[in-house]
Amino acid sequence: MKKLFTAGLVASAALALSACGGTKTTTVTSTVQPTSTATTTSAPTTTTTTTPAPGPISKTCSVTGVKNVSPSTVPVQLDANGYPANKAALANCATATYLVNFVANQKAQSPVSTNNFTCTPTVSLGGSKAVFLCSGANNTIKYNFTLNYNLKG
Repeated sequence: MKKLFTAGLVASAALALSACGGTKTTTVTSTVQPTSTATTTSAPTTTTTTTPAPGPISKTCSVTGVKNVSPSTVPVQLDANGYPANKAALANCATATYLVNFVANQKAQSPVSTNNFTCTPTVSLGGSKAVFLCSGANNTIKYNFTLNYNLKG
């Protein structure tokens, strides 16, 4: 646009000079080339961080001071495999302690549920011994323990 304006100004000046009686006429020809403006476009990017699935866990936890059972120390087998990363906090001995104490305090002999776990017993004849399987996180975290209930008191 600027080149076109300048070319028009030069042509007008030449015309004015020839009208004033000047003897020399100069013809100016100008070609204006269109300019291209480079346009860059960037798409917004999203970074997604995925937490890898935790590895399998197989260990024995020892829960002490359990009420209503004899002996008061209960070994618990923890097996966890294929559980989602957001459930990893449920696969530890602290959860085992909570589950054993919860079940023992109720003297449970039928299925009970608490904190995303369902604990199902197999009760022996006489009702004093129960083997529990507590499952959570879509059955990917399991706790297995045996309680020998004190039948007195």
